[in-house]
Formats: sequence, C-alpha cells, structure tokens
Amino acid sequence: MRGRGRGASGYRRGRAYSPEREAELLEVQRVYSDLAKHKWFRRTTDRGQFELGTYRYNLGSAWGKQTVQITFEPQTVELICVSEDGQRTARQRALGLTRDDWMGDWQLDTLPAYQLGFPWSAPACRMAALLEEWAGTT
Repeated sequence: MRGRGRGASGYRRGRAYSPEREAELLEVQRVYSDLAKHKWFRRTTDRGQFELGTYRYNLGSAWGKQTVQITFEPQTVELICVSEDGQRTARQRALGLTRDDWMGDWQLDTLPAYQLGFPWSAPACRMAALLEEWAGTT
C-alpha cells in the first residue's frame, strides 16, 4: 500500500523544489522536536570540554574526564548535560541550530540561472569534468 500523497516511486507528489521557498518551508520546530527524542554521549577533556558536531562546549574543569549524557531542550534551544554519576546538570546554549545557520546567506538574485545537463551524453560528461577542474579557481 502506498503512503498518502506518494506516487508509485515513493516520492511525494506536488510542487517542485524551489530555492526561493526554502526558508519558508523549513520547519525549525519540527527539527527541534526530532532532536529532543535523542541522547548523545560525549567524553569531556580534563578541562570539561566536549564537541558536538563542529562545535565545542565548555562545562568547566569540575566536569573533566568523564562521559556526559546530552539531550536537547526544544523550548529553550539548549543542551542539557548530565554528569556521569547523575548528580550534576548543566545547560548550554545549542550552537548552529538556527534557520540562518542552516540556510547560510543565500542571495538568490545572484545565483546563476542555468541548469547543467544530465551527464549521460559525451558533451555533458566533458562539461562536468571541466567544471570539476575549475572548482575553487576563482
């Protein structure tokens, strides 16, 4: 049985993707609700620091050299850290979890208005190889 609103291929039917509408369609609270369902465990340094994703958090030296349990609080957008023995709790503002962090600073009016061909033809393969060579040269 197919899911509601899905075609035979399993993809949702409806409007095509549009970068102009991406910010409007991103449901931040839905992402936060999903994060709230999970737990992470991180080993702290001797100074009580740990990394989650590409961000470093500092709990202080009293938290040093232990494994902390981390959960996410969606209402305050904070990480809740619980010490290894369960006796201490600390809150840290979660980093990198805003719409701007995810979307970046897109200036849609400056993006090129073209689409590359699907690389199954010889010219399209050559163009893809050429663009790959040129990447990072400007």
